[in-house]
Amino acid sequence: MLREDNEAHKTAKKRRLHPVLLGIIACALLITGFALYYNNNTAFCVVVDGEEIGVVKNKEDFQSVIDELAREAEERLGSEVKFLIEADFRRIKGLSLDITPKEEIKQVLNSKMEYKVKAAAVQISGEKVVWVEDEEAARRVLDAVKAAFIEEDENSKLEGVEIEEEVLIVEDYVFPDKVLDEENAVAILLRGTDEIKVHKVKKGESLWLIARNNSMTVSDLKNANPDIKSETLQIGQELNLIVPKPYLNVVTREIITYNKGIPYSTKVEYDDSLWSWETRVKQNGIYGTKEVTARVIRKNGVEVEREILEERVLKEPVYRILTRGTKTAPSRGTGRFLWPTIGRISSPFGKRGREFHTGVDIAASVGTPVKAADSGTVTFAGWNGGYGRLIIVDHGNGFTTYYAHNSKLLVGVGDKVEKGQTISLVGNSGRSTGPHLHFEIRKNGEPLNPLNFFEK
Repeated sequence: MLREDNEAHKTAKKRRLHPVLLGIIACALLITGFALYYNNNTAFCVVVDGEEIGVVKNKEDFQSVIDELAREAEERLGSEVKFLIEADFRRIKGLSLDITPKEEIKQVLNSKMEYKVKAAAVQISGEKVVWVEDEEAARRVLDAVKAAFIEEDENSKLEGVEIEEEVLIVEDYVFPDKVLDEENAVAILLRGTDEIKVHKVKKGESLWLIARNNSMTVSDLKNANPDIKSETLQIGQELNLIVPKPYLNVVTREIITYNKGIPYSTKVEYDDSLWSWETRVKQNGIYGTKEVTARVIRKNGVEVEREILEERVLKEPVYRILTRGTKTAPSRGTGRFLWPTIGRISSPFGKRGREFHTGVDIAASVGTPVKAADSGTVTFAGWNGGYGRLIIVDHGNGFTTYYAHNSKLLVGVGDKVEKGQTISLVGNSGRSTGPHLHFEIRKNGEPLNPLNFFEK
């Protein structure tokens, strides 16, 4: 009985302790729950370029903003976009975290982020030279470069066109300002640079001066301006100062057909009724014609090789026939003289003021033929002071004739001339007041009046 009472007492004591234990357990559970809530209620502060731009619940939320910006940029640009951003995430905890609205983060990122777009590069010998929108655009650019050196002609047939260099089209991401439109990309590949330098011609400038001031040669300046046709420049004229050096060398092969003249030959016939200095055209020569087929190879539009494949004569040439005289002129004169040229006497033989005029002046137009007054040998032909261009002919028997102020001499020293042969042309050389022939007849060196000797 006593034992049962002890057991009942212990049970009652345990029941009295139960509320305390319950309180302890409740507190423990509360603290544990609070700790779990605190620890689980975390977020991330996003740091870009050392600046906090907002708070996101998790990294996936931030990535969703990046993805949304990328989609908007791709729709706007029509190309894939890769953002260049390095973001750091700093974990934060708290009972009440202020999450930054997504639109606010987008606005901040739009002002900070750089991006690249997907484009196609024309790569030449390992170097990416120009960027265009996509691979199709790059192919059109290369086709346009080739087409720039293809000449359309009904008499030619294109065999092939190729680029010498190794050319690849490579897709990659690049800054948007590097992407060119197709026209500019073609221009750069043809010009060899995207630089354009223009000089406007000023008063007094020449090609030589402009070239020197820009560290160029005149040849370089002309190569940069192939439309220059003469050395004369106009004030305000614009000249390119960049010599084109294409990135690409385009080689074309074509079969061309063209007509070419066949030179005629000359046959000589001899006639003893003509003087040895006389020739006459008995029959004019006529060029023949042949059709030529050739393979022409050009580099950047400049011909570097031509192979003749076929020639077909369309018209045979006609000989040119010359008649050449064989008659020898006598070395001595007849003693009777011809009037040497056509014209009026502008100054006679004899006294002229304080001077003595040793011949007669025959006024005539420049270029009027002057004939030998008699047969003989030329002893002088050249310039002689006041006489200008002078010819002296020795006729034998002491007679000589002088022909002065000529514009052109047609015979030389030692030539045999025949009476009536054209030996010079009237001029205005030496001491002369106008075009005329000064004509003298001398006997043993003494001037005589020509009017006493000429044949009427």
